[in-house]
Amino acid sequence: GMCNQLSYVSAILSKNRDKVDVLIEQLNEVLDKSDVVCSGPLHDVWVCRYLLGFKGDPHLAADKFKTMVNYRIRFGIDSVRREMEKGLKPVDFPGFEQHQHAMQPSLGLMWM
Repeated sequence: GMCNQLSYVSAILSKNRDKVDVLIEQLNEVLDKSDVVCSGPLHDVWVCRYLLGFKGDPHLAADKFKTMVNYRIRFGIDSVRREMEKGLKPVDFPGFEQHQHAMQPSLGLMWM
């Protein structure tokens, strides 16, 4: 369950504490910009994900993490997430109808 996953994340972060410390230090400028990925229960999961995803390179992981946070800010992803937590369904997303209409012909071609 979730507790086992968080224990696994915690173990990875502990084992790589030196790299995690470098990563966190480099993220100081963005840590207050996203309450979804930069604080709360998912913070460690995101840090672990980026450290593992960029093969333990804290400098590259920090650069990509900052890019992700800035993307979330630019497109309001955190506010969409909060609305989803309140019950917003994908069909209610802004632009959903246009996206679905544009994707239908493409999907048909993919399965031919």
